[in-house]
Amino acid sequence: MYKDPTFSLQLAAEGFDVEMEESTPEVKRALAHTFYNSENSNQPLYKIFYDSKLNFIDLISNKSNTLFIPFAEADELPVINGEGQTIGLLKCTQNGTNRNYFRKILISSDSRQIYSLDAEGRIQTWALNGALQKSTNDGTEYIDVDISPLNNEILALNFDENGAYVDRMDKAYNVIGTFFSDSIILSINSVMQGEGVILATDTNLEIRDNNWELLYNLDPKDGSVYECFSSPSGSLFLAATENYITVWDNCGKVVKKIEVPDPEGQFIKVSFAPSDSMLVITQFDTVAHLFHLYPKPTPKLSSKLKGSKSALKNKNEIHLKHGEKITFAQFSEDGSKIITGSAENNCKIWNLRGELLYQLLGHKQEVNAARIISKDNHVYSVSSDGTFRQWILSAYKDENRVINVNEYPISYLDLSPTVVSEGKKYDQKEWRLHINIKQG
Repeated sequence: MYKDPTFSLQLAAEGFDVEMEESTPEVKRALAHTFYNSENSNQPLYKIFYDSKLNFIDLISNKSNTLFIPFAEADELPVINGEGQTIGLLKCTQNGTNRNYFRKILISSDSRQIYSLDAEGRIQTWALNGALQKSTNDGTEYIDVDISPLNNEILALNFDENGAYVDRMDKAYNVIGTFFSDSIILSINSVMQGEGVILATDTNLEIRDNNWELLYNLDPKDGSVYECFSSPSGSLFLAATENYITVWDNCGKVVKKIEVPDPEGQFIKVSFAPSDSMLVITQFDTVAHLFHLYPKPTPKLSSKLKGSKSALKNKNEIHLKHGEKITFAQFSEDGSKIITGSAENNCKIWNLRGELLYQLLGHKQEVNAARIISKDNHVYSVSSDGTFRQWILSAYKDENRVINVNEYPISYLDLSPTVVSEGKKYDQKEWRLHINIKQG
């Protein structure tokens, strides 16, 4: 029994037992492919891995994308593997009288532990099965935390009467060093390859090595930094202010300065391509902006095309459009695709030329985060509708698996749900594909 028709059609297409009377297995597969392709021309199949009442706003995953934590500001979060099995449940403990909930979740570089920061300022370590292993219990209320990918060293940000400071802690939460700053530190991030630390202050970006020696003081010169991180290789650094997004190389030289498309809008997310050559940014509007960080060469034009309005242009910005506000944009792990989500309750997958490849339809509310796993042709997404889904991009695209059905005259196809049991949370439905085949 399945709550959605797409998975039943996938099973039928793969030859599994889906109730279709007066039909051979070959005809079943052919009809399933034909019906699905005709009704969903660019709509991949999906499975619901987790269904809840939570408002999922992010998707936390390990580097190999085999471990997922759909994130919400809640007191319980699931730990799910790549096969869709819930292997653990993180339960936020409460010491005070106010409601406690998770504010941030991190997965260690070796994928053996999970770290959390809760609303009470505690940092905790969890096993993958949800067992609590360690917690900071000295009363310190931290405001931000990050984990070094090089040695799993814990970096925790806090303030006291003397100003901002960062505690460096080992896995047992023993403080092995403290860095004090005269500036107001807004956030802390490890360099992607673990070779340093990025501090966003009220005026600039500080890049420090693992001994906390200052390497670069990068000043965007146009306001407070409220977003900062490094590129996947650790060779580029990014700072976002109200008006500009500035990218520097690891020598402190400005690579690109991008004017924020809507300075009065709300900045949402920035994503680097794995190659460090492109950048995609989103705001609360209907367009995601894809930029080339390095100028593309201008194509040579023939004398006939020179001066013509139709002549090719050097385009270093590409627009990816939705009908309603875009909630995120993310590159695939191999950098060949971009996925965007929106308040239209869908995702779109694009190539690097800005051409639409797929639409992912099925979520009931806005989609807030997703991951594309190119090697498996899978997508994982989370939504405000409380679901975590896996999408199968190639399931119906492989022409070698589609049987020619021209020899099977079809009188009608009827896909309808039948309630088979009732419960407090939802009615379970079995989707049946009813088929009549003309005789003769």
